[in-house]
Amino acid sequence: MIDFSPGAVEPRWKWLWKRCLWKNGAVLRLLSTVVFYLELAMVKKISPRVIPIQILIVQAIATGFLLIIKESAFHVKSTDIFGSRENMLMLFAMGLLTFLDNAASWVAVARMPIGDASAILFSTPAITSTVALFLGMEKWSFPTPIGIIVSIIGVFLVARPPMLFFQSSTSLWTSNRVVGMIFAFLGMFASSGIFLLRKLSDRERVAVILIWQNGLALLFSLLFLFLGIPDKPSYTFTWLDIVMTVLVALIGSFAWMLVYQALKFSTSSLVSVLGAMILVWSYAGDVVIFGDPVSIVSIVGAACIVAASITISTTVTRIAP
Repeated sequence: MIDFSPGAVEPRWKWLWKRCLWKNGAVLRLLSTVVFYLELAMVKKISPRVIPIQILIVQAIATGFLLIIKESAFHVKSTDIFGSRENMLMLFAMGLLTFLDNAASWVAVARMPIGDASAILFSTPAITSTVALFLGMEKWSFPTPIGIIVSIIGVFLVARPPMLFFQSSTSLWTSNRVVGMIFAFLGMFASSGIFLLRKLSDRERVAVILIWQNGLALLFSLLFLFLGIPDKPSYTFTWLDIVMTVLVALIGSFAWMLVYQALKFSTSSLVSVLGAMILVWSYAGDVVIFGDPVSIVSIVGAACIVAASITISTTVTRIAP
């Protein structure tokens, strides 16, 4: 009798790893939201003793070292490490945008509640779909513009600018929150660019994308650190801060590897929608871990952003090149 069970062809653990995790886009994306939150929480915990740019430098060096070991172990040709020549411009753009996304996100969460920063960062689909429409990459259906309007309303509810409405929110707008908002919006635009270049994950290996990402992160982080932008270097960290910095460096790259892998086995819409789970972890963490008060207005704004993002992601139609 022929055994057609998964374990008959290969070990069951390997079959479960491939089918239920490593080749399951939904599971990979959900797992990435947990890892991303852990990364953001640790960044907030160790700042301002360790500034985000310093963390990015450690991340780039640690991940680059591990990638070199991995590529050497599999005897990858040196000509294949940096990808194909025709994709180098896109690889550079992806690496630069990922650096901006990471740096801006970390600066934002260091200065404002993680939940509010994550809600603004999650409004990416509104920007992505608008740019994709003008570039002829996607076309809208009727609910799409409604979703974009709702997303904008949600962002205003989370930000609560006192010059427009909610005058009682004036006390929230400290200098730290203003800077955090600016960088949250910068991260939102950078993240939109990453998703516009998402098909690069089909053309190049994940390791190649990470090599460009970490190489450019190291280059630009050193430049920003030298210029003191947005913060001057800090030398007041403890040994525990150093350990947490290394952990942030490692799990941050792991989280991006999960996202790139998820994009290979799932639609960008599903990947975008499942990313909403990071808002759940973020607002819960603000209360439980950091003791930050969570406003009902922020929750309503975040709900608007999530609903709008789901609407946008599920109603746009991609135009084949």
